[in-house]
Amino acid sequence: MKKSFIFLVLSITVMAGAAFAAETVRIGLLAPMSGSTAHEGQDMQKVMILLVEEANRQGGILGRPIELIVEDEALGVKVNDPSGEANAAAAAARRLVQQHPAAVIGAYESVTTDAVQTIFQEAKILQITPSGKMNSLTEKGIRTFFRTCPRNDLQAQALAATASKMDMRRVAILHQRALSADALAEETVMALQMQGLEIAARESFAMGKTDYGQTLEKIRAASPDMIFFIGNYQDAIPFLRQKKVSGWKIPVFCSERTFQAELITPVQKGEIDTFFFFSPLLPQGLTTNAAHVFFQTYAARYGRQPDDIHALTAGDALNTILAAMKKTRSLDGNILASYLRIGFQEPDGLTGPIIFDYKGDRIGELFQLYRVDPDGALTLQRYY
Repeated sequence: MKKSFIFLVLSITVMAGAAFAAETVRIGLLAPMSGSTAHEGQDMQKVMILLVEEANRQGGILGRPIELIVEDEALGVKVNDPSGEANAAAAAARRLVQQHPAAVIGAYESVTTDAVQTIFQEAKILQITPSGKMNSLTEKGIRTFFRTCPRNDLQAQALAATASKMDMRRVAILHQRALSADALAEETVMALQMQGLEIAARESFAMGKTDYGQTLEKIRAASPDMIFFIGNYQDAIPFLRQKKVSGWKIPVFCSERTFQAELITPVQKGEIDTFFFFSPLLPQGLTTNAAHVFFQTYAARYGRQPDDIHALTAGDALNTILAAMKKTRSLDGNILASYLRIGFQEPDGLTGPIIFDYKGDRIGELFQLYRVDPDGALTLQRYY
């Protein structure tokens, strides 16, 4: 009887151990799977799928398989509804928390990232955004929050340095009335002033604006040397078309979030003039060994290369999380965060070297300046 009891206990222990070994380590992806930025979110998901499959082929993490769980931060959001975006993202974050992920990648927009930070913080879940650039995101002192994309102030500094080097002393700022766009405009004003440059004009517009006639007249009357446009591509298209029709040849520099492939065809057709835009190094310009290998895998699966840099910074976020788990042998958010702040360095990330400062910001000069040429080619510039 005693031997039978011991055998039963041992059997239960072995079975429990086997069940634990088979339990997955869940990684959450919070990104837009619907709406106007669904393509970007879906590209992130594709990158995640490939990286998770490769990690599982190599044995998973801590002896357990990795499972990707995805929630749509844009579910049910109406067009041009920032408060709706924040509410939808918060609801998606709560759904993720209920599925007990060890870490989360996202959200996509700055406004949605801002809306979900405390949800993951209270759940003690490590969060890395691949695309939320608003400075305030890392100024809150949230220990478990990081980003693999650059901050807005680096973009503002790049714009100011470019204007100074090109001797464009008077800058007009035209920005969308939205939390992240307002924040970038403020950072740009400060960066220009630090360079001793003038803000010739500052105008704002509501999302979905189609008539820029009066706005163009006001800005033109201020005699700027250049315009910095901060908004999405849907708003940029009518603005750039109407500027073209007006005959005004002033150079336009667009924010990183403005540029999308949809802007190339109007340039090729002569409907809008060539323009500049800021961005982290685009996928076609990445030269790391990790990127070279991954691009081959991606093209073999999907028949094309990834065209959104944030899909790759999302990939860097996932690789960072897995590296931290492997090094610390832990899934605890605070332990992972401590390691990422004081001990983590990745010289060969998909988008270049990855190292974080004490706030959780990625270190490095990460913004580049591109020009959309008349034939639609994207030419890297060397102005700053």
